[in-house]
Amino acid sequence: MGDFHKKEFDEETRLKLWFFRQYATLWIPVFAHGKHREIRIYDLFSGPGADKNGVPGSPLEILAAIEEFAPLLLKHRVNIVLHFNDDKLTKIHDLKQNIDNYLSARPDLERVVTSSPIVYTSKPTEHLLPVISSSFGRHPSLVFLDQTGIKSLQPDLLAHLCGKKMTDFIYYVPSHFYKRFGEAKEFKAYHDFDIDTLKNAPADSIHLELSKQLNTKYSDTGTRFVPFSIQKGRNIYGILFGSTHPAGVLKFLTLGWKVDPSIGCANHEVQNLRENDTRPSLFATEVGFESQWTRLTKFKHDLASLVEQSDTISNDRIFEFTLDQGCLPSHANSALSELRKEGKVFFDGPTAGVSNDSVNRKRKTVIVRSRR
Repeated sequence: MGDFHKKEFDEETRLKLWFFRQYATLWIPVFAHGKHREIRIYDLFSGPGADKNGVPGSPLEILAAIEEFAPLLLKHRVNIVLHFNDDKLTKIHDLKQNIDNYLSARPDLERVVTSSPIVYTSKPTEHLLPVISSSFGRHPSLVFLDQTGIKSLQPDLLAHLCGKKMTDFIYYVPSHFYKRFGEAKEFKAYHDFDIDTLKNAPADSIHLELSKQLNTKYSDTGTRFVPFSIQKGRNIYGILFGSTHPAGVLKFLTLGWKVDPSIGCANHEVQNLRENDTRPSLFATEVGFESQWTRLTKFKHDLASLVEQSDTISNDRIFEFTLDQGCLPSHANSALSELRKEGKVFFDGPTAGVSNDSVNRKRKTVIVRSRR
């Protein structure tokens, strides 16, 4: 595999960078009002900062996101600590030059990001992450990990990220490696995934299966993994977002559904998620129809089953269920409104109150009941 920084960024790389930039833009203002005097952003596979044509890479996209909030950060005297790392020292040298050039034309941004010296390192991630993770949980931290090898999701690295409060992370992983090379001795030395399940998963679902297994493995840490699968040629890559906070999870889910309003988790076809919905009725059980559901039709069915099995259920539990299913509160409220019209559930008020604001801020409880 060649050095992709020496080439023009392709569409899939630009999509990955879009996620990085957009999430940073949503994350920074949460901590820009002075409650936390210091926030930290780590780009552990930074590269030189741009492709061969000067198109911004992740470091310059991070700076662009910070620049949007420079006046607010200066007003509240919030210090941003930036740490850029790449295992190739020549790329770090180029990155320093690119960042100096970028900041020279942006004095307010320069004031924000140089109040503490920008940190540049050239170390393997497995050596660096244990060191920097000592600050996770003490300062709001956003971590970007853009790896291309088989070590990216090894348990000892994830242990430094999962379960940490105020710490969100975004991985970019070559998911197809896990299907193609999962049984190799070298691969097993770094991973403990259920390789048989990965190998038997449809190729277009491999990234979603990785996320599913990670959510199971790390459920006791409070970290949720949210996938977005990206097809590049015949291979499947993908983004894995991780956070212990439902607001962070919701922000990233919103980006996925913005990219693809039909399934919210991929830029390509995924078996059983995008087909036309030909199911004759919500609770029909005819063999063969389940494989033709759309993702949101299946979510509505599963939500209806949850309410029916519970008899009564609160909006906070529905909110958690919705995030676990990779859907948005608006999907849950819409589905519950439809189910109420169909006479299958009932609740007081115009909506079921499934939202982060109602559940985690206003603490407003709405009870949904089954009409079975």
